[in-house]
Amino acid sequence: MNREARRLLRDRSGVAAVEFALLAPFLILLFLGFAETYLYARSVAAMERTAFSLADLVARRSLVCQAKSSSDPNSVNTYLTAAKLIAEPLSLETNGMVILTAAVKTGAAGAVVAWQVTSGYTLKGVSSAVGKPGGPAALAGGITLGADGDTAIVAEVFYLNDWYARVRHFWPSAPVTGVLSRAGYYRARIGSLAPLYPAAPNANCPP
Repeated sequence: MNREARRLLRDRSGVAAVEFALLAPFLILLFLGFAETYLYARSVAAMERTAFSLADLVARRSLVCQAKSSSDPNSVNTYLTAAKLIAEPLSLETNGMVILTAAVKTGAAGAVVAWQVTSGYTLKGVSSAVGKPGGPAALAGGITLGADGDTAIVAEVFYLNDWYARVRHFWPSAPVTGVLSRAGYYRARIGSLAPLYPAAPNANCPP
């Protein structure tokens, strides 16, 4: 009996399988954690790319219009439509929102919000951190406007991110969703972009 017991104690067959069974849950969680970190970083990068691209494109115009056209370079709707493509693989149309704002220096009043356009995407309950039209503009630290008429174009991108979607099977109480936001700032290149022209009266604006 003692000989059989000693033989069983010396037997190492199956040890690797037991060790793997003990470590597998931690290895899976570690892998999923890396995946979630990558997806978060990808979402943030896509949002920043979209925000700065939109602000840059609008700031290059000499005038902007609130028109339905999604192909005319003077129509803000063109850039709101382009945001969906720039933000891929994120689905802004189903889980996001874009807000374009023009902040203009107006004498002693400082920077005020001259106009603001919101995309028609489905995400609700978000608002611009810059302010509301007609009110003071809260620009990010270090951003100043010099002479009267100087315009800062601000593009804010919001996205409803599904946190920990891939680990929720192991962690049922994991946070479900949260709204990410990023903003891009550019100074208007050609004069002031203070007015947002309606489509009909201006020959440079599409219908």
